Amino acid sequence: MNSPNFGLAFSAQRMYGSNSLTPGDDGSSSKRIYVDNVSVIVYYTTEQEATAPVIASHPDVNAIATNAYGINITYTAPNATDSIDGITPANCSPTSGSSFPISTTTVTCTKTNSSGISATPTHFDVIITDGTIPVISLNGDNPITITVGDSYIDAGAIATDEYDGNISGSIITTNNVDTSTVGSYTVTYNVSDAAGNAATTVTRTVTVAPRKITVTANNQTKVFGIADPALTYSITSGSLIGDDEFTGVLTRVVGENVGSYTIGRGNLELSSNYTLSFVDGSLSITPAPVTVTANNQTKVAGMIDPTLTYSITSGLLIGNDGFTGVLTRAVGETTGIYAINRGNLELNSNYTLSFTDGLFEITPAPIVAITINTTPTTSNNNYIPALTPEVIPGTTTSEAPVATAILGTQTDNTAKTTDDKKTDVQKSTNIFDLTFLGVHDWLWFVLIAVAGAAFWWLIVGRRRKDDEDEQN
Repeated sequence: MNSPNFGLAFSAQRMYGSNSLTPGDDGSSSKRIYVDNVSVIVYYTTEQEATAPVIASHPDVNAIATNAYGINITYTAPNATDSIDGITPANCSPTSGSSFPISTTTVTCTKTNSSGISATPTHFDVIITDGTIPVISLNGDNPITITVGDSYIDAGAIATDEYDGNISGSIITTNNVDTSTVGSYTVTYNVSDAAGNAATTVTRTVTVAPRKITVTANNQTKVFGIADPALTYSITSGSLIGDDEFTGVLTRVVGENVGSYTIGRGNLELSSNYTLSFVDGSLSITPAPVTVTANNQTKVAGMIDPTLTYSITSGLLIGNDGFTGVLTRAVGETTGIYAINRGNLELNSNYTLSFTDGLFEITPAPIVAITINTTPTTSNNNYIPALTPEVIPGTTTSEAPVATAILGTQTDNTAKTTDDKKTDVQKSTNIFDLTFLGVHDWLWFVLIAVAGAAFWWLIVGRRRKDDEDEQN
């Protein structure tokens, strides 16, 4: 058989007789045939009619890809049953172990038996779904703090998916930030890809903090004794929102005397949406101005001074406040005008005292004159007049009023008639020039002087005593 020139050709056919195949032989039988002394063993089975193989069905295959490129799927091919070839695996494509993308891929299975007859193809699907989870990334800061009244514009987020790519437009944001109320707020972000894979929820914390306000008390001033002005304030830092407003009032340190008093916050408040800072002010109480004017006074020369008085011509005293001290005047007792000044007149430190001088006038004392009766009596050729004291107003002398008379001496001893003597008196240039009185003229001088002094005491001295009693 090793010869290259050896060749063998034979055919097989159904034979009958001693060499025929018995129906039902399954190939386990054999026949030996001798050809040119060459023995050939032929194995055989019973001859059957040829038919197409039948491929079993295969269920769909489902898998989840963990990346955007798909997944390798291993499956068992369905069996093909053939009357001649028996049961053998079908041939499927794509084959088991291939990479299947994220989609639905149809696998087709075929089979052709040894007789060349092909089976009807069968199909099953390999369904690869997207199993990648989208990822959300925040834009901007987290956490973030804003102030009451400020606007809040969310910075948003970005969502990406390995298979679907950028799906930021599908993000669902829940934002309940209330910028008008202090508090902590949570903004949430959610998204799902086309396959329904939901990203892990991402949150941002937004803190709405109280608005800082600084208020400064306005400095105030008032005059002692006047009611307090309204205590006011100004916002020196920050601002109020909308219709928000303060409640309460400022207060100050108690006191009414001249000085400086702190203006404090009192019960001034704002809502919890604000942090209130306060800067104290001051209330200055200044002295009350009071003007006093000395009352003008007068007296007759030789009399004691009247009480020096004054009047308030501007301002007023508060409560039981009063003056201390007395006025004084310029020194002098002769006739003339003297200034009345403040002396040691004072008020307490709650007042500013202004003083207007007055005038003190000393007027001349009146002169006493003697009126001579024109119907005198005579004795021993002497003319004896009747004397009547009289105060002459309007005098300008500064001397004390002492009654005097110039008595002349009669030039002849001839007795004069009443008319003559009366004529002499009327002719005299001085009512006291009594030249016709005779040798006892010195006696009349004394009498007139005594009468004048008595009259002075009655008129002026008595008035002075009355003044002294009135002062006491």
